[in-house]
Amino acid sequence: MGAAFLPVHGAGKVASVRVHPVVVFNACDSYVRRQETQERVIGTLLGTVRHDGVVEIKNSYAVPHNEQNGQVYVDVEFHRAMIDLHLRVNPTEKIVGWYSTGDGVVPTDALIHEFYAHECATPVHVTLDVTFADRDRLMRAWVGQSLALGAAPTRHAPARATIAARLYARSHACRPCA
Repeated sequence: MGAAFLPVHGAGKVASVRVHPVVVFNACDSYVRRQETQERVIGTLLGTVRHDGVVEIKNSYAVPHNEQNGQVYVDVEFHRAMIDLHLRVNPTEKIVGWYSTGDGVVPTDALIHEFYAHECATPVHVTLDVTFADRDRLMRAWVGQSLALGAAPTRHAPARATIAARLYARSHACRPCA
């Protein structure tokens, strides 16, 4: 399987992202099954963070949401139920961030990213172009943090940096079925 790779522009604690194919398949499946009124799908990314700053994204699930007039409603109860179920089956995988379908970052992503910042230390935002329109932009990964604006410590604006994202798949020797 080919690899999608993005150059590192600056990432802080996250050096790069390795995305397992099941994550891409889950996002594409959720996008195909979305409600007709939804433009995109968002979901939770699960995996591990290595000591060298590489985030390995091994699994994901879609999270119902609603976006209207610059506001976002995320079904937090659904998200909590799904992560509880997932941790029962695979306790080594933790929340490492979130994904969205579409081409790049949109203004409401700051609100969603803020939610995931409470779920994990440095959430990664992976954008997936499920229309496959531009091979160079099929998958991109972002990290972000809030920056104080002016003298008021309560006003924040999101800052984002692109990080390396690579589709990762191991080749396994196939044995014929008996």
